[in-house]
Amino acid sequence: MSFQQLYELIRRVGARKIDASDNSHPDYSSNLTDAQVWNLIKFTREEWVAASLLYDIEVSGPAMYVDYSANPDTVVTPTITYTNVGV
Repeated sequence: MSFQQLYELIRRVGARKIDASDNSHPDYSSNLTDAQVWNLIKFTREEWVAASLLYDIEVSGPAMYVDYSANPDTVVTPTITYTNVGV
């Protein structure tokens, strides 16, 4: 993505509320200033470090979903195990 496309994706004015339970992209337009968005883009494009360089991760179980048959609705998440942290 171009820098402008990343900016528009992050800002995404009119998208869902940040605390919504669905998986769509949130609207950060009222939470981040333009400068903060550009700083985030700069970080992700120039300083991002692959997580695999920092630790090993194993994910087991189902993908995250909301179980609407439970009362109250329950978020079901996989089990995440981190090893070799800092190696």
